[in-house]
Amino acid sequence: MIDGTFPPTVRVPDVIAVPLERIIDDPVHIYAEDVLLAVEVVPPLDGVAAKRTEYAEAGIPHYWVLDISAQPRLTAHRLVDGVYQEIFNGTGVFVSDEPFDLRIDLDSLRKRSRWSETE
Repeated sequence: MIDGTFPPTVRVPDVIAVPLERIIDDPVHIYAEDVLLAVEVVPPLDGVAAKRTEYAEAGIPHYWVLDISAQPRLTAHRLVDGVYQEIFNGTGVFVSDEPFDLRIDLDSLRKRSRWSETE
């Protein structure tokens, strides 16, 4: 939940990262202040700009957009002084240690999706 006022603003990103302790405490209700990372998998890009602004206002420290079109591309943002700063925008390999250690080979996503389509 982004905003608890009535009517509440509720967003459902494709992927979120939340500390395990928070999930154990209450697995049903996740609030913006609990979220370390929100990821949108696109296309289309409908609503991404609005969500980016809402997530920044809610204080979510990391926001990523994964475009799974013909050439998978990741755009990663980190919240700095209340505004998202782009820290990665590209293909190839993305490596991060925030909000946790992670390595994504975006090119392998392309190969896998092409393989999946042929079956």
